[in-house]
Amino acid sequence: MLVRNLVDDDPRIQRNARDYLIALGPPAVEPMLEAWHKDPSDYKMKVGVVWVINHMLRNNVHAASTISERLADDDIHLLVNALSDSDKTVRLQATELLYYLKDKRVVKDSVEAIRDNNNENGVFNNVLILKEIVPSLDEPERTLVRGEIVRLVPDNYVKTHSLALTIDP
Repeated sequence: MLVRNLVDDDPRIQRNARDYLIALGPPAVEPMLEAWHKDPSDYKMKVGVVWVINHMLRNNVHAASTISERLADDDIHLLVNALSDSDKTVRLQATELLYYLKDKRVVKDSVEAIRDNNNENGVFNNVLILKEIVPSLDEPERTLVRGEIVRLVPDNYVKTHSLALTIDP
């Protein structure tokens, strides 16, 4: 019931649902993502889920590993796709969430998103997430991933390309 309230027409009901889901913590992650998977294009569900999980992490950065354990690979894919969303709020919330989550499973999807994306905001967000995760990878994967990121980011994305060059191999 709470998860469905994220898409209610009444903003007060949406806000209360977000607050309760944040208070529930990591056990709320799976039902929220299950609801989002049913209709990935539902804006209210997408922004609600990303916002709630991000605020769980804001409230308790130590919950990252517990939240990661509750995420399936297809959930990671959905969250990485949110980095390139057309809505700025979704992009920012997803970027902050994945930045603090530091889940290494993001690497494959983020590199693919950089390869496939022509949205500079999405490419920048993926590079920012990878900048945080790549140094924790084992060598030689770290060097390979960094090289691929630098190669894939278009030169005309000056700010993003500069960020890619700062990834620690």
